[in-house]
Amino acid sequence: GQASEGGVATSAASSVTVCVFVLLLQTVIIMASKSRGSGAERERGRERAASESSSPRSADGRHGGGNGIAMSMAYKDLEEFPWEFVKNPGEIVHLDLSHNCFSDLRFLQALTCLHTLVLDNNKISSHVPIPPVPSLCILWLNHNRVTNLSVFAEALSKSLPNLRQLSMWDNPAAPSYLNGGSIHDYQDYRHFIVSQLPKLTVLDDTPVTARERETALRIYGRRKSMAERKNDKKVKIKRSQSEEKH
Repeated sequence: GQASEGGVATSAASSVTVCVFVLLLQTVIIMASKSRGSGAERERGRERAASESSSPRSADGRHGGGNGIAMSMAYKDLEEFPWEFVKNPGEIVHLDLSHNCFSDLRFLQALTCLHTLVLDNNKISSHVPIPPVPSLCILWLNHNRVTNLSVFAEALSKSLPNLRQLSMWDNPAAPSYLNGGSIHDYQDYRHFIVSQLPKLTVLDDTPVTARERETALRIYGRRKSMAERKNDKKVKIKRSQSEEKH
C-alpha cells in the first residue's frame, strides 16, 4: 500500500514538473513572437516613412495638391535636404525630418509656406543657422544637441517670429526628468523660453498660461522686437555722434 502511494506521489510530481516546463516553454515562444512582431512593426513603420517620402501628401492626407503638401523624410539618415524629391518647395506646409542627421537648417529658406516642422532626433546644436521663416508656427526639436539656451532662443525669436508651439524635450539646455533636471530647473527653462517667444502658446506639450507668462516677464523681462532694437541702436549712434561734436 505504501509503495503504491509513493508511486502515485512520484507520478504527480512528474506531472507538475512537465506542466511547469510546458508553461515556461509557451512563455518563451510568446515572448519571442512578440519580439519578432515588434521588430517587424518597426520595419513596416520605416517602409511607410520611405513610401511617404517619395510620394508627397497634401495637408488633408490626400496625395498631391490641395492646401499644401505634407511630406515625411523620416528615418533616412539624411544630412542635407533631398531636393530631388521636391518639385515645389514653396508648397510644403508640414514636414517631418525626424531621425536623421541634420545639423544645418538653411534649406528652410526655400520653404516659404512651412507651418509645421518635426526635427526630433537629429544633430541640431545651439548655433545652427536658422533663416527667417515667418510662416512656421509649430516646431519639434526633441532629442537634439542644444546646449546654450540663450543663443538658441535668440535665433528662434529672430527667425521664427510667429512660433506658437515648441517642443525641446531631452536637449541639454532643456532640463527635465528625461535628462536629470530638477523641477526648479525645468520651470526656469520654461520661464526663459516664454519670455523670449511672445507668441508661444504651448511648450513641451504643456500650454503656456497667462500667469506663467506674467512670471516669466517679471523674471526675465520682455524681449524687445526687431524694430525696437533697431531704433535703440539708431538712438545710441546719434547720441554718440552728438557727444563727439561737443
